[in-house]
Amino acid sequence: MNLATNMYNVATNQADTRTWVTLPKQFQYARIATPANHTLTLSDGMNSQSLTLPAGKINVVYVKSIAPGVPLLVNQFALN
Repeated sequence: MNLATNMYNVATNQADTRTWVTLPKQFQYARIATPANHTLTLSDGMNSQSLTLPAGKINVVYVKSIAPGVPLLVNQFALN
């Protein structure tokens, strides 16, 4: 019985790689000064999107591109 159980455990023992599969293929960042009019325009060549940045010392804008041709997903917040 123990031999069969051990063989089953060895045959089915695989690492759980699901979290690694969901990580982005690339991660890039850029540091720029906040424009005087607090308006930032983002473009991926096919889509463009303008957003107004809140007042704050540091503005963080997170942009996610899922696939070419799909609109950008944009999140933003200010650090004081």
